[in-house]
Amino acid sequence: MIYQINCTSDYNKLLNSVKNCPSIQYPQYVTFIKRLQSLNKFPSSLPDKLQLSEAGFFGKTRDSVQCFHCGLILSNWLIGDCPFREHAKFSNNCTFLLLSKGANFINDVTNKFKYKNLSFNCCNMHNYSPCDEVDK
Repeated sequence: MIYQINCTSDYNKLLNSVKNCPSIQYPQYVTFIKRLQSLNKFPSSLPDKLQLSEAGFFGKTRDSVQCFHCGLILSNWLIGDCPFREHAKFSNNCTFLLLSKGANFINDVTNKFKYKNLSFNCCNMHNYSPCDEVDK
């Protein structure tokens, strides 16, 4: 399969910034194309391979991916999972993520994730009933 990738000048600036960062865990996957090629055995259903590559992930095993920059490993994807959001939830200090999406995006995701977990934990503090379930 051949993908046509049109890089903007912003993407090229991002790529140059990332390449010069000394904390990259897997420099062989610094380019989008290398990450995309590594996902050839990843199940096609979830999530989209292009989205995974864009979010910095390369294929680690058949059902797990790893960020080339921070080393985060994610698996057990669900329908509707967004690779950038999942990246921000579990590795909010990743420089690639910060350069790609910005601090506001990371803060929004992190705050929503903390609030969601806090709301769920509060439900467990009293006699829980399905009728009391907090909207996830």
